[in-house]
Amino acid sequence: MKTKTFLFIKIALYFLLLNVGMLKAQWIVQPSGTNRCLNSVYFIDTLAGYVVGNNGAILKTIDGGLEWKTQISGTNANLHFVCFSDLNTGYIVGDGGTILNTTNGGVTWVSQISKTNENLQSIYFTDINTGYVVGGHGVILKTNNSGKEWIVMSKKENIYFSSNYFFNANVGYIVGWGGGILRTNNAGITFSKIPSETTKDLLSICFTDINTGYIVGEHGTILKSSNSGVTWVKISNKIINDLWSICFTDTRNGYIVGEFGMILKTTDSGTTWDILESGTSEVLKFIYFTNANIGYAVGTNGLILKTINSGNNKTKILTK
Repeated sequence: MKTKTFLFIKIALYFLLLNVGMLKAQWIVQPSGTNRCLNSVYFIDTLAGYVVGNNGAILKTIDGGLEWKTQISGTNANLHFVCFSDLNTGYIVGDGGTILNTTNGGVTWVSQISKTNENLQSIYFTDINTGYVVGGHGVILKTNNSGKEWIVMSKKENIYFSSNYFFNANVGYIVGWGGGILRTNNAGITFSKIPSETTKDLLSICFTDINTGYIVGEHGTILKSSNSGVTWVKISNKIINDLWSICFTDTRNGYIVGEFGMILKTTDSGTTWDILESGTSEVLKFIYFTNANIGYAVGTNGLILKTINSGNNKTKILTK
């Protein structure tokens, strides 16, 4: 009886210490089973999510990241971005014009004809039929039929597009190297060039409402627009690391990830940014939140991080 009681106490103590450790380390490493660089993460609900990365890596979880299982991609191309237009229909883009599509939740992935050999970096769907892809040499692709056909809408030799975002069916944005920003208000029929006031490479863009948008990029670049992307203002900070991805959970709370395990958080719509302790020095390539508390970050050497409490363990505040 004493032995069983002692064992019970040991188990209870272990879980108590585990919970204390988790409270201290707000970003917990998830077992990815790979050492490939992971470039993008997307969840269709709080439990089911996908991660893609280099050399054709596709991972899926159905338990909120406790276990990640490999899916067959059928390619060795580096895969840069994953998104879903409904629970079962998803898309992945990557190098060499790679576009993959699933209609069964990733059980199988089928290659689509992109009509380009450029490296594709980002994909965004405004509805189940309409999607946009951007990538190298300024390539812009569009589909109106769920990828059965992709139309090359634009291609330029002197720019590399990194990320795209559509606020609604008509209004969308593309960012790229050298401070490039494009905006469309007619569903991609035409794009106008927007001054960015920077020559730094821009790597990720998001909007929290029709007026308020954010862009991040190399050497600590953070831009904000308060007028639907017509003009952009640089948010001054002391960061010199490249910033790879940005997302917001509401109009005030947002996150940025970047080099050397950097995770930044704002609670005041980007006016100030706190540095969160990530527990890693790996490059973090992408961040995604399923709700206000639960978020994931992925990066080099197969790293997947998860927080269940908004990552709240700030170390210092970046002053303006």
